[in-house]
Amino acid sequence: MTELRQKADAVAAEIRGGLAFEQAVKKYSQDETSSTTGGDLGYIDSEDMPEEFMTEAKKLPLHSISDIISTPLGFHITKVTERIERGIKSLDMAAPEIKNFLFQNKQQEAFEKHVKTLWRKSVITWKISI
Repeated sequence: MTELRQKADAVAAEIRGGLAFEQAVKKYSQDETSSTTGGDLGYIDSEDMPEEFMTEAKKLPLHSISDIISTPLGFHITKVTERIERGIKSLDMAAPEIKNFLFQNKQQEAFEKHVKTLWRKSVITWKISI
């Protein structure tokens, strides 16, 4: 067994012994991104992670800790906290898009109202040269 695998086994034992997953990630993860977020990867797509990782993550019951997952990137321990159907976004995920859509609609309405006001106030003179 390699030294890295032994270290992963020791971390897994600490988590099963009561160390919070988030604390374990901050303490032991060698991945800069996940170590600063306590392991929160956000919503991930199956194309974003190694196949071995996604296969195990899909089988994992919510809020439970995985066994050690070996991938070409190294050893992983994961915790799935939420699943969403592909193509369906939660309100939190969709909120920025909704706000942007509503803002653009309001902006377009204001622009059209302004143009109509200018049109009503304008005087158009036709000069015809013969």
